[in-house]
Amino acid sequence: MDTEERKLWRERLSDLGMRNVNALIEMGDLDAARRSLASLRIAESESELNKLRKVLLMLIIGDLDAARQVCGEASDAGNTVFRPLLSMAEGRYDDAVAEWRALLGNEERRPDESMISQNLAVCLLYTGRLNEAREVLESLVHANHSFSSLVFNLSTVYELCSDKSAKLKTDLVETVARQPVTGTTNLDRPNGDFKL
Repeated sequence: MDTEERKLWRERLSDLGMRNVNALIEMGDLDAARRSLASLRIAESESELNKLRKVLLMLIIGDLDAARQVCGEASDAGNTVFRPLLSMAEGRYDDAVAEWRALLGNEERRPDESMISQNLAVCLLYTGRLNEAREVLESLVHANHSFSSLVFNLSTVYELCSDKSAKLKTDLVETVARQPVTGTTNLDRPNGDFKL
């Protein structure tokens, strides 16, 4: 086996390991997920994507120190999204709001802009700025970005800021139903997404 083939198989093994950790997280076995993730080795030559996936899994598990360590090894390009995620994980929502806004304001259009905006809205919610959170989430829906967690979060905001949340959620259902299917967004949504 030549060097390129070895590299390919190492990356495949790393990918399989991360998928295993993700499955353990979904099953709720965070201790096993933490041990499995700690045993995964990231080679110096390993892709930035795999390093960033590992950081995200560490954040989900709650291992902030390990996430910070791996995040420090990742390039600035991928690192920009993890700084506000680390702030959120540490409960520093005001800092995260500023960091998410900086990401949205400093660059041209980003492919992950809707994810960044939704995380901004969640931080606004945690800092008590319900109306701002609502505006951000509604703007995403009006821009045809109605993915499952967005619809759920907007439904939650409606419940928190209005006595007429049932009407607002019904209107949201109608808005999403009129949107065209694009890739993995605007697909059929179960009632649970709308909290109905």
